Amino acid sequence: MSDGHIHVALRVRPLLEREEESGEHAAVEVVPAGAARQEPFVRVLRPVEGHGVGAAARPRGATLRGAQVQVQEFEFDCCLGPAVPQEALFDRLDIGAYCDDALVEGKAATVMCFGQTGSGKTFTMSGRTLGEAEVLAQQQEGDGAADVRLVSEDGLQYRAVRYMARRLREAQGVDGATVQLRASYMELYNETINDLLQGSSGLKCRWAAVSKQFFVEGLMLVECECEEDLLLVLREGQANRQRSCHMLNADSSRSHVLFTMYAETHRADGPTRYGKITFVDLAGSECLKDTGSDVRETRSINQSLFALGNVLERLSELQRLRLRGGADADMKDSTKKKKNAHVDYRSSVLTQLLMDSLDGNCRTLMVACATPSSRFVDESLRTIHYAQRTRSITAAPAQ
Repeated sequence: MSDGHIHVALRVRPLLEREEESGEHAAVEVVPAGAARQEPFVRVLRPVEGHGVGAAARPRGATLRGAQVQVQEFEFDCCLGPAVPQEALFDRLDIGAYCDDALVEGKAATVMCFGQTGSGKTFTMSGRTLGEAEVLAQQQEGDGAADVRLVSEDGLQYRAVRYMARRLREAQGVDGATVQLRASYMELYNETINDLLQGSSGLKCRWAAVSKQFFVEGLMLVECECEEDLLLVLREGQANRQRSCHMLNADSSRSHVLFTMYAETHRADGPTRYGKITFVDLAGSECLKDTGSDVRETRSINQSLFALGNVLERLSELQRLRLRGGADADMKDSTKKKKNAHVDYRSSVLTQLLMDSLDGNCRTLMVACATPSSRFVDESLRTIHYAQRTRSITAAPAQ
């Protein structure tokens, strides 16, 4: 998985009981590998316009098979159906290799989740959020904040924390090395950066001319010496995360959230290595009419995702030009070359924060999450097409 591609996995959650009760059915499914294909793939069943089957006419649990539908099939680097449990996800996606890039190799790695609200993004990234009563019961029984869990069925970042803590113990002292691990947790809400660890808001994303990267000025970095320290950072950040309850998902997170672990390795026989791994839970992409959300909030989310999509499209275009023999093969003017290769990362704060995840110096995985529900088949297709566009990119190092 180090061939320069942005790798993309697609996860389809189970159809919920309330969806079945309302007459919805599975229109997006993961088809297992077989004689025709060596790897699982995604199949979407979309009613042909004018031939849809009304929800009221379908019995509970009915599908579209036999109706007039348009069948579309898609391939990804990894396709995960409802039967894949949380405990298998970490290994199936090889997240340990991304952690090793940061801690052992001194490189950057990014894992991001994308999809419609209610598609399972936050469940995939963090786990099932516990209710207030469950958390309160733990507080009454436990000995301290470190014992209080905010989620069950741990997601990718909780499992990554445990993996990183174990690898940190193994790396300390090897060949005289000392390893320092720090963590940050921030959200981007309505184009405003909030530090989820110190409660500060309105932080600015600045450009560092020397390193040619964006950074968040004033962001709190917490030194972590063990698994408990990292878990406290996660729990503190999640407790402070901006949420608003709306129609699609009572636990919907309405902001882009970035949890980052930074590794600094000092060796007696070589230069200091700096690595990091960032977990990005992107806010849900949806239509205003479906959510009932605040207009400004939803527009801000969709505009930032649109800007990210434009960056992905531009990177994909540059990749196609490179494959044809070079975009600037006939151009001698260096100014024109730079202009032709320009990618507008400054178009939104989100694209600024994700620049080093896309510029070719970082191992990047996108986990696209889709709902199987026939009600949202168009939204699921938009997610799938977005993910396909991302998968087409072979990132090249920034010049």
